[in-house]
Amino acid sequence: EDGVVMRTYADPDISFTILVSLFVAAISVIMYFYTKPAIPAKEEELDGYSLEKKVMKQLNSIFHTNPIPNVVLQHTKGTAEIDIIQVTRKGIFVVECKYRTDEVSGSAIEYFWDITRNGKKIATMYNPIKQNANHIKTLESYLKKEGIEAPTVYNVVVIVAKELSIKELDQIDTNTVLVQGLSDLKKLDSLPDELSDKQILEFQAIIEKKESTEYQRRKHVEYVKNQYSKSN
Repeated sequence: EDGVVMRTYADPDISFTILVSLFVAAISVIMYFYTKPAIPAKEEELDGYSLEKKVMKQLNSIFHTNPIPNVVLQHTKGTAEIDIIQVTRKGIFVVECKYRTDEVSGSAIEYFWDITRNGKKIATMYNPIKQNANHIKTLESYLKKEGIEAPTVYNVVVIVAKELSIKELDQIDTNTVLVQGLSDLKKLDSLPDELSDKQILEFQAIIEKKESTEYQRRKHVEYVKNQYSKSN
């Protein structure tokens, strides 16, 4: 009727539900950007497997020789799986790749490094420099059995992490190279030349004979699991 003003009132239960939903959504967005790893854009979508593929591509573009992935070698206590072996004019690169979305810190000469998130320690990891040094001993032993003396073998550890803080790098072997991110691989090209093209092909052929089969990889995984269960 004339002179009558109609008013509508929102259901308080519905209004409260909407407010709660908006609050939860806002918190989710804030937490996403707060916890998202601060990794350079080109490396942001990496995981352990894709990091290895990108490292191989980068090494191939620098040295123009084919990287050999996932080489499983026998040693006295079991097996060792090497992520990448690259034979170049510089010598042989034995490459260990590590990808972590959290902060990694430790000493180059200690056996374990800390993994932290937002300042809180959440796990430890075996020092990949020492891990890869064992890989190199296994490779050199294999080459010796083949009747060949190994050239200079470089311990190349590639790490991509949210933050990396490794102390006492001045106390590691001069043939050890810590690579922090894919773009840092270029520094390997500054190493002195040692091998001829003929020698590169010879070493490559010998190592490629040991390129892993699926069966060898499964056996290596079993070995690692057994070693882990014994230590826990």
